[in-house]
Amino acid sequence: MHLPAKIVLSAVVILQPVLMAVIELNRTHATNPFWPGHARFHLVWQNLTAILVAGALITLLWMRDERFYLVAGFTLLPLIAFLLANVARPLYNGSMSDPNGVPPIRIGDRSVDGNTIAVILGLIATVTAIVLYNR
Repeated sequence: MHLPAKIVLSAVVILQPVLMAVIELNRTHATNPFWPGHARFHLVWQNLTAILVAGALITLLWMRDERFYLVAGFTLLPLIAFLLANVARPLYNGSMSDPNGVPPIRIGDRSVDGNTIAVILGLIATVTAIVLYNR
């Protein structure tokens, strides 16, 4: 089951920076005129870092001397950091959305942040890859 596990983990590794770039490198975030220039700089820096790290992780995962668990651990880090930042929002007066940004997703009578859904799906996929790898 190593090959399916590596494929699932590769998908999570690649999708994290791709989805992040699609969501953030546009008028709602990186070029939002209401955001301070310094905040936009940090956002672009974060996105480029995520892309470069994903490239390194894919290389490690598919090398002859693979490092599956190392890659899985590093894949989990930004997902866990997102959840921690979400929980800590009251400490820094943070919010999950911006009036000029991407609105929350409506599910019935509830609003759900799309990033939160993506992070939870990423966690599930990564844990699934680890379970598959251990079979």
